[in-house]
Amino acid sequence: MVYLLKNKDRAVLQFEVETLEVLSPVSNTKESH
Repeated sequence: MVYLLKNKDRAVLQFEVETLEVLSPVSNTKESH
């Protein structure tokens, strides 16, 4: 994934990541950072 994003895009990306964690708690996406 692309991490060279603007602050707003990073906030949206973080929101999507947290949403994915809620939908699929099995995938630890926070540890993959």
